[in-house]
Order: sequence, then C-alpha cells, then structure tokens
Amino acid sequence: QAGFEIIAALDPEASNDPETVGIAGAITKRLWLLEGDRDSLDAAIQFYRRGFEVKRDYYNGQNLAQCFEFRAQVQSLQPEKVFDFMCAYKIRQVLLKLLHRVLDSSDFFERPDKRWIYATLANCYFACEQPEHAEPFEQNFLGAAEAKWEIDTYMAGKAELFAIRADRLATLSGSQVGG
Repeated sequence: QAGFEIIAALDPEASNDPETVGIAGAITKRLWLLEGDRDSLDAAIQFYRRGFEVKRDYYNGQNLAQCFEFRAQVQSLQPEKVFDFMCAYKIRQVLLKLLHRVLDSSDFFERPDKRWIYATLANCYFACEQPEHAEPFEQNFLGAAEAKWEIDTYMAGKAELFAIRADRLATLSGSQVGG
C-alpha cells in the first residue's frame, strides 16, 4: 500500500507514461498476489494495458498477459474465463512478433536488456504451447543473466505460467489456440 501511496503523486490512473503505469501495475499486481484482492488485479490489468497500448513494450505486455491469466483463474463465468485466457494468448502473439523484430535488428546485441527479451520470448512460447521454440530462448536467458535474482524472477514467472497450464488448456480446448 505504501508504494502505491508514493506513486499516486504521479496520478497513474490518468498517466500515459509507460514507466509510471508499469510501476503502478507492478504494485497492484503484487497486492493481488499478497492479498487476493480482485480490485487490485483489475487495476493491474488497466495499468499494464495502458502501458502496453502506449509503448508496445514487452514489460507491460508480458505482465498484462500474466494478469489476464490470473484473472481467468478466478472468473466465475466460463465466457469471462475464456475471454481472459484469449486476451493473454493474443497479447503474447503480438509480443512474439514485436520481439522477433527486435531480435533481428542490427543493434540487438548491444541492447542492455537482451536477456529480458530472451526471457519474454521463452515465456511467450511456453504459454503458447511451443516448448521447442521456448527452450533455446530460455537457455540464452540463463546464459545472459547477470544476477541470481534475475534467474529467480524468471523461474518464478515460469512456475506461475505452468501452475495454471492445465486450467488454460482445459478452458481453451476446442478453440483454435496453439501451435
């Protein structure tokens, strides 16, 4: 709560700054994870969505997809559950296209964030049930990670992704989603 009180001075509800809304999304997502407060999760989705719409960056996009999956888990109506899982899937499809363009750019290897691009590509491919594409990016990330906390963060996100895998697959079975 204290973190949100600090960032409130930047008026994240009205901001179009991707950094401000990304931080607000992170705080409200963390509140959801700690307290299970649905309003916090809905707020995280709104913040990350705005950041992703403005900047089309992988940080806001990946977190937005993850929050949609968290919300799908608590939806009581099946159509809402399908909608949230499909939103996550579609966002990851956009991220894959965006990040492959970045990967193919001439200055990719000078980027200080290339390890996080690898991590996001791996995550997106795992979520889209394409482990054969995910694993090389995961290995690239692990080789490029600079600190233990980075690996821990990636592994925690991967564990969350796999924890909801069965529900995601059951919900989306029969649709045209997947490899």
